[in-house]
Amino acid sequence: MRRVDAGAMVALIGGFTLWMGLTPTHLLYIKPSMTRWLVLSGAILVGVGVSVLVLGRRETRAAAHTGGSAEGGAGHGHRHAATRVGWLLALPLCVAVAVGSNPLGSYAAGRQNSQRVLPPGEFDLAQYLNANSFGGQAPALRNIDYVRAAQDGEQRQLLAEQPVTLTGFVVAEPDGGGDSFLLTRFMIGCCAADALAVQVEVPVEPGELPDEESWVHVEGTLDLERSPAPGESLDPPVLEASSIRAAEEPDEIYEYP
Repeated sequence: MRRVDAGAMVALIGGFTLWMGLTPTHLLYIKPSMTRWLVLSGAILVGVGVSVLVLGRRETRAAAHTGGSAEGGAGHGHRHAATRVGWLLALPLCVAVAVGSNPLGSYAAGRQNSQRVLPPGEFDLAQYLNANSFGGQAPALRNIDYVRAAQDGEQRQLLAEQPVTLTGFVVAEPDGGGDSFLLTRFMIGCCAADALAVQVEVPVEPGELPDEESWVHVEGTLDLERSPAPGESLDPPVLEASSIRAAEEPDEIYEYP
């Protein structure tokens, strides 16, 4: 690949990286705190690519003036063939722009063998509920905080007494029974590669199962009898729902530890 073509390719990759970092698209792959580094790396790639492109054009012009660019027919043909093959590196970028990106959904959640152990976190559930449950409201709670509390021997009783509101998308039960669904929200620690599906089982009446992949708000309390005891199993806790409402896809698709 000629220096001019290599510089153009690096600049193209840098431009794509900058576009990702300056639009919400990158939040489908990395957590918000990494945005600045993505933008910085894109800017550096653009700078390097433009510099290489300028130097390559200068060398080409200098060689044309001195006649140093003349090559044999076989070498000339090989160089052009290598250049064409090198430009195939731009094909994945074109596909990514044309096809677009979607957040992790039910397919990815279904590929997890089991509910993996959540990373430790500090969250004062009692204080949060006292501060946000005034007027009989069911305070909104992150799915990850709900599952952590449901696995805690002291905090789970609070969830059984105080209604809370969870938001997530619908994943059908693997057995296909239709009498419950898994309210799901992905948690990512660094990027989508380490995503963990945080799930809560929600029983429903026959015929009231929401559509797969639809986003919903679920208000209810923890079902102590049907939820696994702390350390007993990795099955998701069971939320006895008092209401299930349709919801818009949130701006922040994922949750973070």
